[in-house]
Amino acid sequence: MHPFIRKISNFADINADEANMLLALFHYEKSYDDGEAVFANGTDQSTFFVVLEGWFYSYVILPDGSRQVHDVYHAGDVIGLDHMSWAVSTTSVAAASNGRLAVAPLLPARRMLLRNPHLSAIFYSLHMLTNVQLLDRITAVARLGAYESLAYFLSDAIARRRVLEADFPSELYLPLSQKFIADCLGLSAVHVSRQFNKLIENKLLRRLSRSSIQILDEDRLRKIADYNDRYANLDRQRFERELSRALDGQTMSAE
Repeated sequence: MHPFIRKISNFADINADEANMLLALFHYEKSYDDGEAVFANGTDQSTFFVVLEGWFYSYVILPDGSRQVHDVYHAGDVIGLDHMSWAVSTTSVAAASNGRLAVAPLLPARRMLLRNPHLSAIFYSLHMLTNVQLLDRITAVARLGAYESLAYFLSDAIARRRVLEADFPSELYLPLSQKFIADCLGLSAVHVSRQFNKLIENKLLRRLSRSSIQILDEDRLRKIADYNDRYANLDRQRFERELSRALDGQTMSAE
């Protein structure tokens, strides 16, 4: 199943016709090398993207020349939902590893959403979930120490992979430099290195290779980070119930 279909299926059941309509939006795929730009802040945008493979990230360059990473995108994640509302990009996006994106033009997507309230509601919920996750990360970075922040980053990476793979193992491919993770968390690379070593000493994780780790105690890691898995706590029944009521109301109004 396409990563995007698997992801939005967390909100509601998608029938074959709806899946085909969504997949028809993606006109082509594009591969990116590690560090390659997808688009820059303030540039005209008429597309959005879905991650098929690899890691991507959004960021801004601060006045002092440092980089602040806003979000890290995994397979199935949508990049550029804000392009639905703004004609120019509000952030820059680049590849954090070799990867591949599916590219969809916005105009056909808008037309499809106007014709299909069910898919429109799912897109709206996806946007709201993205906002909640951003608020969670802001809160975590602002109030947690370096050790807890790194635990949060790793807990989030595992949770988001499990959106597509429920049985995703505790071994995490992490092709990200410590400088990159530091920019995500507002820390220095030296600080990140120390916290990785501390997590290893406390038997929360172990290194398998230069770019792979194994989480040894996920429950304790999440507890340290006070991590709230938003996907695991989605109430699909309530979503479908409220959507059904809304659609019934539209039908009655039309009559």
